[in-house]
Order: sequence, then structure tokens, then C-alpha cells
Amino acid sequence: MKIIITGIYPRSENLVSATRDFDRKRISTEELEAVRKDDTADFLKLQKGFKYKSNGLFNWQDLIRPFSEIIENCKVGGLVRFYETNTFVKELEFVDRPVVNKEKLDEWIKRYFLPDITDKNHSNTLFTLPFLYLLKTFSSGISTDRIAEILIDIIPNLPVSDKSAICFIEPTFGFRKIEDDDIKEGISFLDNIKSKINCPVFINTFFFPIRDNKKFIFNLPTDGIGVDFYANSLSEIMDGFPSGRSLIAGIMNVNSTLIEERERILTFTEKLKGFIQSDNIYLSTNGPPELLPKIIMDEKVKNLQEII
Repeated sequence: MKIIITGIYPRSENLVSATRDFDRKRISTEELEAVRKDDTADFLKLQKGFKYKSNGLFNWQDLIRPFSEIIENCKVGGLVRFYETNTFVKELEFVDRPVVNKEKLDEWIKRYFLPDITDKNHSNTLFTLPFLYLLKTFSSGISTDRIAEILIDIIPNLPVSDKSAICFIEPTFGFRKIEDDDIKEGISFLDNIKSKINCPVFINTFFFPIRDNKKFIFNLPTDGIGVDFYANSLSEIMDGFPSGRSLIAGIMNVNSTLIEERERILTFTEKLKGFIQSDNIYLSTNGPPELLPKIIMDEKVKNLQEII
């Protein structure tokens, strides 16, 4: 069993304060970056021994907004509640035909995906992106197939290797009905991405029971599937779980500040190993880590590290 942390990791109080000071023009860009690099270094240290390491996405405002900087005919709209959480993201508003500005692409990837990654080959790097339905849920004026085209223009330019991985975040399953055309688009999109890159591709679901979409999710051409095990039962998920596929098991609860009980984790993982090989198990959060304070999230990760 291994641990993997996807999405945006919570910022330290120092980084929160520095960001506020920067917004109020009290500190320079260089001073803000120095604090952010400290957070990244601390998070990479926390992930010592992990198969795939994230840089924490500390310079991402949310999983949606950065795309406005690279897409022409796109602007940032108003705040929208992020599913059923107490956090908010800014909706993207598209006009005319949105296209990726390829002249800005290299610098954009460097800024958002590669800050402070010291390995020049980017091996073991985990690249986190929103999946199609997440972007569609928080966008207006754009179709799912056009979102797929935009992501296909971006993703093959990521410096992935066979030792790195891509994880798509998709909390929309169970939140709203996925239409048939969107289902076809999701399969086609992943087939396209898998043909263009040479690394494992995961899709991580959050928050909701996925029983109504289980067959579709299990048939997606991915190397691994993430499940919130506070919203889904182990027996139901493992009934028909595709052979040879990795499972990202959401067992660290981002909706609670309580540290997970060791006996409950051990009991769950022992049951899980009855369904799937240990090497194919990744333990993770059941939602975006940023929903908790950094000090709590750090303790949850350390607790899980000690257990396994």
C-alpha cells in the first residue's frame, strides 16, 4: 500500500498571511515566492517515500481559475459554491470560440505545474488536473467536447515520464446526471490522452455515492480509480472493480478535524486487501485536502504513514 495526495494542499498560516500582504501591496512578488517555496519544500518532505509526489499546487487559486490565463476568449466570472462544500471557485465565462494560446503555454505549465520541482526529469511527479465534467460544471458558454479539445492541447505538453502520473479530479459523479453525449466524450477524451502520453492516468471521485455511475467509471480507460469511502461502501465498490486497476481509497476525512483511528484504518485496509493486491492500493483523502487547516492535514498524513 502507498499514499497519494491529489489536488490543492492547504497553505500554511505564513503563506496565507503573505498572500494577503501581497494582495495589499505590502510585500513583493519575490517575498511571496520565498514563502510559497517554503510550503512546497515542507510538503515534498512530508511525502518522503511516496511513489508519486505533488508540489501541492500552492500557487493555484482553485482548480478552475488558472485556465483563464491560457485560453483566449475566456474570462473569470463570479464566485460559485464548490459542490456541497463551504468553499467557492470562480466560474469561467467563455465567448466566441475559446482556444489555447500556445505562445504562453510553456511558461504557464512551468508556473502552475512545475514550481520547485528539483528533479529536472520530473520523475515521480503527480500532475493534477480537473476532469471534463468538473470544468463544465463551473463554466458557461462552452461544451464538453470543446473542453476536451482544450485539455488535449495542454496535457501532451506536460513533461510526463513513465515514472510520473496524471490524476484527474472529478467530484461531479453523484452530484448531477452525466448525459449520454458527455459519457461518450469522457471515454473518447481519455482514449486520446492515453495515446499521447506515457504515464499512468488516474481519475479521482469525491464527495458522493457513485453507484449510479459505477459501471461507466469502471469502464473508463484509466489506470486507477479514486473513491470516497465515507460516501461509498467497500463491498459495493469492490463488486465488479476492474482487475489490474489501482484503487485510490479516500479514507482520510477532509470533512472532519479528527485524526483517523488506527484500528479503523487497519480493519478497513485488511478488508480491502481481500479484494485487491496491496501494490494496487493508494490511500488518500476523500476530498480536496485544502478543506482542512494545514496543521490538521499534516497530522492526518503522518498518522497514515505510521499505520502503514
